[in-house]
Amino acid sequence: MGQEQTTQPATRIDAHFVAAGKYHDIDYARLELLKLLLENPHIRTTVAADYSGLERLDHCRFLVTYTCDLVPTKEQALQLKAWLEAGGKWLALHGTNSILVFTEEGLVDAPDDRPDFMELVGTQFKAHPPIGQFPVEVVNTTHELTKGIDDFEIVDELY
Repeated sequence: MGQEQTTQPATRIDAHFVAAGKYHDIDYARLELLKLLLENPHIRTTVAADYSGLERLDHCRFLVTYTCDLVPTKEQALQLKAWLEAGGKWLALHGTNSILVFTEEGLVDAPDDRPDFMELVGTQFKAHPPIGQFPVEVVNTTHELTKGIDDFEIVDELY
């Protein structure tokens, strides 16, 4: 993958979407997210079930991932890093930051096997907090995504 981004016409926005993983209804999420992307007539999206074919990113403005327990190879992580450093944008949703291993005791472990990838994503999923009410503090009320939103409390539900 090269360091330079391909310039796209103002009327077309190319995107790439990786949707795959374990333990969740990824098909439902894939469909719903594609519907949202379809709402903008300028966005053209390719879809993949893993991180192979990342050369496609050289033609994309952004990447969306909705995964669970799906980690790119070290080489693919380097491709992602180079693309991001060249100006690519990445919306990493759900369990993109997860590595899950079932122990002999039937527990779920989240090993720190890929610090290179977790550093790239910025976090690593370790465990779900207990289901219950928790406060959400809006720390930047001037940002486009949070403008007009005050602090609130929410009950996290399993589904």
